[in-house]
Amino acid sequence: MSDERRILIVDDEPAVYAGICRTMHRLRPQWKFEYASSVAAACERFDAGGLDLVVTDHSMPGGTGLQLVSAARAHPAMADVPVIMLTGANQVDLKRQALERGAADLLDKPVDPADLLARMENLLQVHDRTCELERRKQELAEAVRLRTAELEASQLEVIFRLAMLAEYRDETTGNHVIRVGTYAQIIAAELGFDERAQGEILLAAPLHDVGKVAVPDSVLMKRGTLLDSEWRVMQSHCRIGHEILSGRGAMESTMRSAFVMLLGLGDQQATNPILDRAAEIALSHHERWDGRGYPRALEGEAIPLSGRIVAVADVFDALTSVRSYKPAMAVDEAVRLMRMERGRHFDPAVLDAFLRVLPQAEATRRRLGDEVIRREVA
Repeated sequence: MSDERRILIVDDEPAVYAGICRTMHRLRPQWKFEYASSVAAACERFDAGGLDLVVTDHSMPGGTGLQLVSAARAHPAMADVPVIMLTGANQVDLKRQALERGAADLLDKPVDPADLLARMENLLQVHDRTCELERRKQELAEAVRLRTAELEASQLEVIFRLAMLAEYRDETTGNHVIRVGTYAQIIAAELGFDERAQGEILLAAPLHDVGKVAVPDSVLMKRGTLLDSEWRVMQSHCRIGHEILSGRGAMESTMRSAFVMLLGLGDQQATNPILDRAAEIALSHHERWDGRGYPRALEGEAIPLSGRIVAVADVFDALTSVRSYKPAMAVDEAVRLMRMERGRHFDPAVLDAFLRVLPQAEATRRRLGDEVIRREVA
């Protein structure tokens, strides 16, 4: 405990303050005493902070010790600073009220100096421990915050690399998945998603095609028209992506059990809202509003909203990007074709929301265009 202490004496009689100061300075010369003659003056001193203890009389003009105790407990800088109230020996009700309002200790008047000193030192020690606990709590909270931020950053890095996995096997660039995520977030915002949900869809949408890692190159890279059997294999990427991201596939269950046995972990699968949303999108982003999509031929609002949003974002990016089999389509032409699919491929409300925020989508396309990246790399 530091030797120096700042102690406020509140009493309407300056002689009482002078007497306490003389006595305490002989015993504890390192303590610093301040004086306030009223509750109002004491409250003004509270604003400056830095006090370690308050000793107050009860009966004072313009306010009472009870009012001062209440004011101290309500003041941000004084919430943990102990207050000793001086009362008459027979004021039982007053003592009870003082304790109820938060007084740390009570002393009868006239005050015995040795008793006052002992009470003050005891409360100062308690105050020190309280401050130390608060400091450690704040340090722990900050450490937890930093660790949480590190874990979230690591998690986001894993999610990004997982999204890139599918793109390395396809002919698109990594910016495709980033653009799709950004378009989806812009649409979600226009549809009224809160910030948390917007963040989830921004990070989840880039994983929409992760199931392509299981599609053979002979199908994924084929330049000509796919046979029916090959088309069924291509369509399987939706279910495979869902199994990977949800952890519900047979292979995932087997691997999880092996890790549980190897590492001695509890057999409990942690939930992750981003991966849960990504699994939903992976399974539903090729469904169509008219029920002619895949893999489940869902129709209308039976399709998860996140899947309907990514369907619009994914098609827009595919139409306006270069592929080995086609040049990039002009935005006006892409929008014309997408309008034709309103109520067929696309949810009308989602497409309309996208069209309202088209300038934002175009700005994203210019900022994250593949040709921009190629120039920077070159």
